[in-house]
Amino acid sequence: MYNHEILGLGGERVVRPDPVHPDTWVRKEKRDGQEQPLREVKAGFYLTKILHLLYPENVPDVHQASGHVLVAERKDLGPDHALLNEEVRRYEEGEDVSEDFRKQTALAKQRLLEDSRVREVIRMFEQCGVSIDDAAVNFGVDQNGNAIYVDAFEPWREQKGNSLKPGYDTQALRQAIMAIEDDVKQKSGLHWLDRLDHLFAEEEHERREGHLDA
Repeated sequence: MYNHEILGLGGERVVRPDPVHPDTWVRKEKRDGQEQPLREVKAGFYLTKILHLLYPENVPDVHQASGHVLVAERKDLGPDHALLNEEVRRYEEGEDVSEDFRKQTALAKQRLLEDSRVREVIRMFEQCGVSIDDAAVNFGVDQNGNAIYVDAFEPWREQKGNSLKPGYDTQALRQAIMAIEDDVKQKSGLHWLDRLDHLFAEEEHERREGHLDA
């Protein structure tokens, strides 16, 4: 059932299939039920668009960011991810699991995290300074042998004193975008990066002002 399937877990967010359009993924809520701030949703949209532009086989495309909802392309993730997805479902619903099932999921996690294709995707993100949750359930391998990261990208993270740290390296992303030979794609990527930086600056300024007023 689509409403029980969890595709990725990260931070306080859950990525699930859209119950109306099961060929897409939806990121909408934090685990405590609170909606993600709109500015953060928009920033996550632009960061995902950039990463899909750079790594189209490894990062599902984002179709829209409407309100607090982020809708992304859904892809096949392979049997190991399906097994880990079942593990999360059983945990959420309080079902007992056998020792054999635990062993199977442990092996699935090991296979994914030791897979050279998954490790390469993690390395690519590290080169761009992109923060990810490298839990095994956030990865899958499609039928073409491509490692895919399915969790939502965090455009920034909170630090002590209500300060922010960007979840990406602007210069690294800009350099990667500038290396794209297609002028139209390059222009789009630079536009998205400018929008992402602007949203981060807005959020940082708002938090700084709020901290000073406190």
